[in-house]
Amino acid sequence: MARQYDLVIVGGGWAGAVVAEEACRSGLRTLVLEKGETAGLIGSNVFYRPRASSIPSKRLPDPVQETFTLRHDSRSQSFPMRSLGAFLAGRGLGGAGLLWGGISARFHPHGFRSKSAYRVLLERPWAKDFDYSDWPIGYDDIEADYGWAEALLGVATTDGLPSERYPRSRPLPGKPIGMGRKAALLAEAASAIGLNVTEMPAAVSFEPYTNPLGITRGLNGRYGYSLATPLNTLWPAAAATGNLDVQTGHVHRILHQSGRATGVVYSDETGERRTVSSQFVALCGWTLNNVRLLLLSGIGTPYSPESGGRVGRFYANHIGASAQGFLPAPVREASSTNAAGWANSDFDPGDLSADHVGGARIHVPGLTNLWRESPTVPGDAPQWGAGWQEAIKAHAGRAANVGMLGEVVPHRHRYLDLDTTYRDAWGDPLLRLNFDWLDNDRRMVRKVGAKLDAILRQAGASVSKSGTELPDRYDTVHYTNSHATGGAVMGEDPATSVVDPDLQSWDARGLWVVGASAFPTSPAPNPTLTVIALARRAARALVRQSVGARMSETV
Repeated sequence: MARQYDLVIVGGGWAGAVVAEEACRSGLRTLVLEKGETAGLIGSNVFYRPRASSIPSKRLPDPVQETFTLRHDSRSQSFPMRSLGAFLAGRGLGGAGLLWGGISARFHPHGFRSKSAYRVLLERPWAKDFDYSDWPIGYDDIEADYGWAEALLGVATTDGLPSERYPRSRPLPGKPIGMGRKAALLAEAASAIGLNVTEMPAAVSFEPYTNPLGITRGLNGRYGYSLATPLNTLWPAAAATGNLDVQTGHVHRILHQSGRATGVVYSDETGERRTVSSQFVALCGWTLNNVRLLLLSGIGTPYSPESGGRVGRFYANHIGASAQGFLPAPVREASSTNAAGWANSDFDPGDLSADHVGGARIHVPGLTNLWRESPTVPGDAPQWGAGWQEAIKAHAGRAANVGMLGEVVPHRHRYLDLDTTYRDAWGDPLLRLNFDWLDNDRRMVRKVGAKLDAILRQAGASVSKSGTELPDRYDTVHYTNSHATGGAVMGEDPATSVVDPDLQSWDARGLWVVGASAFPTSPAPNPTLTVIALARRAARALVRQSVGARMSETV
């Protein structure tokens, strides 16, 4: 490759875009490698409705070429996931940042100190294998980065609702968004049963928004609103510096020598395998991809419950549960600009007298009233033919849904490693998820899910699906969320963490591992805003180190 690079970034989603903008603006010659399409996208307002059937296949991982395997415990056989319904991982420049719903909540201060917050519960006999660790940074350390991320995305509050229970040094910059009639009805019901209803911050706007980088994002013609994505918030600024190259590439290995990263090996869009050297590497992919590349590259000690280790430890994913029902009469939305949601954090942190560990967040997301309602009928209605058609007509506009996200406890037997049987299209071992639901998860869902059911009943709805139960086993077919975390966690001790508090690898200096893979725990709120805030922290540390290296070279 003719051009020499200071930095190679693997992954073009939110984390990669944050690091690239900071690095390019600081003069680093930067190459970004992203699976899938990369050309002609920067600056566009394209995005896709989450989980919609209209998402192009090129925007989603191809499980025929590369997937993950799952086993529920170490005694079980693992099997490859041929349906990735459990995750909505992106592909192509922008990554999953084109597939998200815009929810932009911060973690609460206690979320960074979960081990300390839950110490009493962690001493119970049923918690003996829980593997909690406090974060090496606190809320105050990242608050300014949260504020920067909110300004970047144009995050807006829910009009008329109180703010979340955490301090902000500046107000949210976006124009407040009203709730639709159905969301307001459910919020009123939640308040009536004693829950505290608060805003649901969202990176959504119904008018053009200009961020502090001077980038104005317009409205998406298909949906009539704008959603912040890496393409319309960060990549134009990085490209304008002249220091950015973006190429399609499947990265196979991170190169390293004598304790320092030196470049990457990848296959280009023609399938030719290439090597590119650089002073710094930033691994900015989705959680599972970050961890797999570390394991394939031999960076850090792989974790197992028997022998210990670090890479792959602390894997978690949010518990997703919901109650579904039907209101007694259709609810017709009055305005297309009333599309905000609401949240409740009364169960975050969890009750220290409870029979489970972990916080949970109840929510009714926004935007759903702008999307065409999927045909939905009660389970006891006819599922085909004329009876089904009549049921669709009778229940149109009546479907209601209240959800929750629950914290998944880190556990000795929940981890990531390389599969010993299955390989990808390039001959490399697949990543294996060792994961299943625990009794702790079920107890949380029974307690918080009862509130989901109660909200529906208070609103006058029937409950066709209770929010109090989890499936018998964890599976990858049904979507819950894409909030995979951990596996390459941050910490102050190289013996117990994979990256330092600035997300630089302990084992290969010059390598930054950026994303939710660095989370030691999985607090209840959505993780995207924290990923962006941490990416800025990592990017600034990387640039500081590059400046120091340049100064050393000139002395």
